[in-house]
Amino acid sequence: MAKDKRKRSQSLDLDEEPSRVESNKEKKPKVIPSLIKNKDKRSQVHAKLKKEKKIEKRKQAKARDAAHKRALELGEEPPVKQTPRTIENAREPDETVCQPDDEEECGPRFTLKLRSLQHGTFDTKGGEYEWVHKGIRDSFKY
Repeated sequence: MAKDKRKRSQSLDLDEEPSRVESNKEKKPKVIPSLIKNKDKRSQVHAKLKKEKKIEKRKQAKARDAAHKRALELGEEPPVKQTPRTIENAREPDETVCQPDDEEECGPRFTLKLRSLQHGTFDTKGGEYEWVHKGIRDSFKY
């Protein structure tokens, strides 16, 4: 009985199209290491995934280098080099910031007023003031 099952399964595999067999091999279910409870198994799976990712990155880098060299040999323009997305290059330009070549007057949107000059360290209760603006003296709490 067991031999019959093996023969049937082998005959089914042979009857299938080769493209289907290859596509089934490529479609591996992605294993998530965080769902594995055994620490040893989890660390092994994580290391394996990390190694595969590193190998895939190397393949992509080699393919980019090969495309660059091929373009240079053929006298074509090499492909554009990818730039990483960072905070600086993702930032949208702000229209309120003054550019050096602007003719429009750009100044501060606020005014700073000196209220007092204090001698030594900052202490509002017992500190010595060198100078206090007369208009604010009444509202100032010491």
